[in-house]
Amino acid sequence: MATLFRRANGVYYYVLSVKGRRVWRSTRTTCKEEAEKNLQELRSEFLPKRSSKPTISEFREQYLPYARTNLAPTTIALYDGAIRAFIRHLGDKRIDHYSVFEIERFKCAIFVRTLSKICNLWNSK
Repeated sequence: MATLFRRANGVYYYVLSVKGRRVWRSTRTTCKEEAEKNLQELRSEFLPKRSSKPTISEFREQYLPYARTNLAPTTIALYDGAIRAFIRHLGDKRIDHYSVFEIERFKCAIFVRTLSKICNLWNSK
């Protein structure tokens, strides 16, 4: 996040953190409105561009290599199955496009499915 301020000479400067280092730049103006405009233009020079949010399947492809090196095989299978079930139930959309309602609906569907399996096991004994 950049901070805009005016020095004693009347010129506006901004300070922002880039890779852990403080960067000072002059806006070369004494007008606050122009300084804010310059800040918006110059900000893109230092701040990284935000990448778009991945879809669930893209997330899965990025996550599985990490999981293989850090988790037990049974845990990986469990997580992978949960992600595939999520995609099957709600579709493959960008992560930020799922609503709370959709996620709760998925959780209820999994609960009902699990409960019916338990009841079937109980009744078969």
